[in-house]
Amino acid sequence: MARILVPEDPTAFLSLYHVNSRDGSTVDLSADGVWITEAYASHVGAQVGDTIAIDGSDGARYELPIAGFYEFYIAHNEIVMGQALYERIFGSEPTPNAVFINSGDSSFEETEQALQGIKGYLQVVNDKLSQKTLFIQFANVARTMVLVYLSLSVVMAVVVLLNLNVMFIEEKKRDLIVLMINGFSVHDAKRYIYQDTILLTIIGIIFGMALGAFMGSMSVASLEPTSASFFKGLDLRALLAGLGTSAVLSFLMSLIALRRIPRFKLTDINKL
Repeated sequence: MARILVPEDPTAFLSLYHVNSRDGSTVDLSADGVWITEAYASHVGAQVGDTIAIDGSDGARYELPIAGFYEFYIAHNEIVMGQALYERIFGSEPTPNAVFINSGDSSFEETEQALQGIKGYLQVVNDKLSQKTLFIQFANVARTMVLVYLSLSVVMAVVVLLNLNVMFIEEKKRDLIVLMINGFSVHDAKRYIYQDTILLTIIGIIFGMALGAFMGSMSVASLEPTSASFFKGLDLRALLAGLGTSAVLSFLMSLIALRRIPRFKLTDINKL
């Protein structure tokens, strides 16, 4: 399904309904081609000069040349074209069936009440709100998936990091006891572990961020309907939040594991 917009007054239409071209060029509705949404281009790999086929309500199939793409990522597929091209492709003049208005500071209810007395009025639809509602539905699905991933990640991080730290300290147990036999304090022994832990944490965060960005992009792409295109790039706030959370969890698990060091007995070196 696709919504086709054929404005009677292109200038007035473009001043009210923002059709922003992807490459920054001027949208020309008198051109021999249609303007389609960025979401369509991203999903099917369409390019300027290609043609798209649509099935009309009369059962016939029509081919529309593509003049360009514009920034419209959510809700539904949409096509914008000029009247001359519409008449040439479909063989008839377009019949006006909708009016776009800018209600300004008026509420939806006030606008609806003011239009009810106009001849031919059927209903008024808040186009911005309807698109926002669809976006919120998509976002809720994505948010739920993200929360599930985050919850599992935190649980796995706590279990894995704690076990790794404990195993690492047990592996270094002989070295730590030798340090304490030679007069080094428990604090010095912990600092010896800290140095390796910090290095491993930094390496883990770097690789984890790279893998997480890739998996996040794949997950968002799997949730996309064909009529929408979600943002799949890197978000600085998300990266910083992930970095901070990873560092804090690693620090806390290290503190818990390091509590084993003061309980080491110097006589345990004979058992190793």
